[in-house]
Amino acid sequence: MAAGRKIGYLQAALGLVGFGLSVLGFVGILRDWGETGGQPEGMTPSLWVGVAGICLWGASWLWALASSLRLHRQAREEAKKTP
Repeated sequence: MAAGRKIGYLQAALGLVGFGLSVLGFVGILRDWGETGGQPEGMTPSLWVGVAGICLWGASWLWALASSLRLHRQAREEAKKTP
């Protein structure tokens, strides 16, 4: 977004969705923990939601990193061409 590219909005949206899912998963795990009186066993749906959220957030972060590095490389190449 800072470079004026519209793809940044998609990256930000993906990151926010991932963060939201992570929070929902965490809250669900706490709810499950309170209902059972102990740590839930196995892969509960809340844990899957949390893991999916972390993966989405991580993917958006890596995508943004790759985009930033590409923009930096392009700017450096353009600076070399300009006297």
